Parts: sequence; structure tokens; C-alpha cells
Amino acid sequence: MWFLSKFLHISLLVLRLHSNTAIAAAETKQIQEQINTCESQGESNEGNVCTATTTATANHIPPSSIPKTKSVKNDIKELFEWFASNGGIIHPNIKSAPMDPNDNTSPHAMFATSFIKEGEQIVFVPSKTLLRIDGENVEEEYEEEEDDEEEEDDEYYEDDVEEEDDDDYEDDDEEEYYSVIDQECELALKLAKEYELKEKSEFAPHVKYMFESYPFEHVPSRWSTRGKSVFATLVGDELPPQNFGEKLFSEYCQEVENNYNEEEELGNDEELLEAAWSIVVGRGWIDVLVPVYDMFNHRNGRWLNVDNVDQINSAQDGNDISAVAIRDIEEGEQIHISYNECNDFTCDGVAYTFVTPDILNDYGFVEQYPRRFNLETFVDGDDDDDESLLTFEIDLVVDSTGDLNKDDLILKWISSPPNIHQLTWLKGHFERLTNLESSLSQEVEGLPDYEKNTIMEYYDALLSSFKIAIESSATIPIST
Repeated sequence: MWFLSKFLHISLLVLRLHSNTAIAAAETKQIQEQINTCESQGESNEGNVCTATTTATANHIPPSSIPKTKSVKNDIKELFEWFASNGGIIHPNIKSAPMDPNDNTSPHAMFATSFIKEGEQIVFVPSKTLLRIDGENVEEEYEEEEDDEEEEDDEYYEDDVEEEDDDDYEDDDEEEYYSVIDQECELALKLAKEYELKEKSEFAPHVKYMFESYPFEHVPSRWSTRGKSVFATLVGDELPPQNFGEKLFSEYCQEVENNYNEEEELGNDEELLEAAWSIVVGRGWIDVLVPVYDMFNHRNGRWLNVDNVDQINSAQDGNDISAVAIRDIEEGEQIHISYNECNDFTCDGVAYTFVTPDILNDYGFVEQYPRRFNLETFVDGDDDDDESLLTFEIDLVVDSTGDLNKDDLILKWISSPPNIHQLTWLKGHFERLTNLESSLSQEVEGLPDYEKNTIMEYYDALLSSFKIAIESSATIPIST
């Protein structure tokens, strides 16, 4: 789906930056005291303390000038009314509500208010409601890239072919990778321009909702530097995702921004552009933003209940979009789509490569079960990168009555089970994670609640996944 474009060439991404993330406890305490002093005195970033603190603790601009709504419910009501006035259709048995029914400020999701039969239309999105960029069709570009890759593979496996120059190969693929990034950058620029238009924008209710109701500050690029640093300590140098929160507009989009500003009148509001970029990363479908459909959350397995009608009706073609119930949906169920098993060309071949760590790196949440991991084990002696990968899925167990047992997990190997060297690698990281619990629990204190909770949730996800992977290997003959 739209969420996966940046990972279709993930193995080719050369921006693998390993920053030094260890922060001494004394330094962390000192930084926090500086922050508190700055805030208590009401000083701006021009003060000596505040300037130093801002540099040390954040690489994003706090969204202070982008007001947050006083009523998410009212913003959603206005969005739905605008959507309907433009021909959009939402199933009458669906409503938006807080995910935590006891907390009206919690993020909203879409729920079934009564039974919905398999095959019924859940949402119809008219093409005129799509906020999209102009230019080359993304699907055609993907097909061209895939054809090029197939030709390269054919040439590579000819008997007398000369060995390819690795640097040239990486440069070519990096250029292809960023062609998709460029479109996301341009969409962010267009979104920022639409927000500046306010009510004059033809997409005003959708744009207002995305900036003022959608919690784009949860996207990793918006995290505090200290939060990113603590997260980096958790994953170390080998566990995914690496480079957490490094996707900044200022890093990826300078050339596109310069070209765009030559044609469009757009102010250089760094804060607005970074916010728009976070929204595109978190909600965009490569070069298009899709109202209402982008309010459906992700979950695979038995929870997946909605998908596109067919791949031909793709948003990248500027067509209307229709999604249906792919099974019966019971009253009270949350509406779920898939970010990596969708019926769209952007999901082709990524079910086991764009997985739990990648979803976290893009959107800032730890997906619920089932969870998948695709681990590079860095085992010496593996000439083939694929042979060093461990890929598995962990899900909740269904008991004899058909109910889920939230205390029991089951593992399915998608790759071959680990050999003796990979098992040693798993055990080493499990031991490191176990020993990290106490210090990590202390490090997350003082972080924004969402960052703190997400880090600890991912810690638990890694620990439990490694534990069951090791235990399941005990019942399998281990190869050398």
C-alpha cells in the first residue's frame, strides 16, 4: 500500500548511519535540568541555555505555531460532511471513535456499529477528493524499475558475464529509490501550500484534520533527540530498525524544495514543511493523500477485514477508490486494512520485508499481533545475504473454544530455522536485552509519554519474540 513505497528498495538504501547514541546518566540529567530552567523562565531559543538545550535535545521543530484542534470529533464531522458533498460514501454502520473509550483525547479509529456482511462496500473515495501531485504515474515507474532489475538479474547470471561494479550498481539503484522519495517530498510541499490556503483550499477539511487532529508528532522524525537516542540504545548496532527517526524533510527534500519554490509561491516555513512531511510519511500513498480511507488502522491476520476492490483501481492513476469488507465484520470490531498485504501494486512482494520494525520506523507504532521480523544476523561466513536472514511470524494462540489466548504465542518460521551460528546470535541479543531492562526503564523517564510507552512496548516485543524463537529452535534439529 502507500505506506510501503520507501521500502521496496530497502536493501539498496545506503544511508546506513550508525550514530553514537550512548548518553551518560549525568549528562541526561543535566540536559533535562536545562530544559526545565528554560521553560520555567519562558526564555526563547535565543538565550544561551535554551540555545544549547535545543541543539542537544531536538532535531525537529516543535509544532507550536500549528494549533491543535479543540475538538477532534468536530473536525471529523466536518471532514465527513465535505467528503459526502463531493460524492464520497462511508458505510452507515461505521463510526469514528477514540481507541480508548475512557479517554476522548486518545487517537481515533473506525469501528463497526453493527454487523457488516462480507462484500459490502466500506468506503468509496471519489478521485476529486484525492490530494495528489502531477507528474509521472508511480505504478508505471515501479514497473520500469522492476523490468530494469529483471534485466540486470538476467545479465548477472549469464555464464561469461563480467563482474558488475558495486559502486555503479548502488548509485543506479539509489537514484531509482529517491525518485519515489522525490514524489513524497513534492506531495509534502503541496500539502503545506494547501494548509496555508486555509478555507480557500478545495481540500480544507481534510487538510485541517491532518494538521490539527492527526497526531503527526508520533511519527519518528518528530521525536525528541533524547527519545531517538534511547531507542538507538535499545536496538544497538544490529537490531532493526536502524536510523530511527532520521527521515527529515530537511535531509531528503532540499533539491525538490528548491525546484518547487521556483514555480510555486511557498514560504520557507521549516516547521510547516517538517509537519507536512511527517503527515505524508505517516498517511501518504506515495504521491497522493486519500481522505477517510487513511483513517483505517493497520492489522494483519484474523483482524484484517477491509481491502481495495482491485489493483486496477489505484489511487496513483487518479481513479476512484472502492474498498469492501473481505469477511463478515461483527459489531464493535475495529476496521483494519493492511500496510503490507494490501491489494495494491505497492504491496507486491513486501509482506515479509516491510515488517514490524519497518512499520515502527515509518509510523511510530508497534504493530499488534501478528508480528513479523526479518533479521539480518550478521553471521560470519554467509556469502549470500539471504542465507543470513531469519524471518518469522509470531501470533496469538487460538484455544479449543476459538477464543484468543493472550498469554500464549506461536511462532512460524518463514525462512529456514536458525543454524547454530544464528542461534548463538539470537541468544546473545536476548541476553543483552534482558540485561538492558533496568537501565532502559530509567532512561525513558522524562520522555514524552508516547515515546516512553512506544520504546518499552518495542522492548517487550523484541524480548518476547527472541525468547520464543530460541525456545522453538530447541525442538528443531539445528544445522551447522
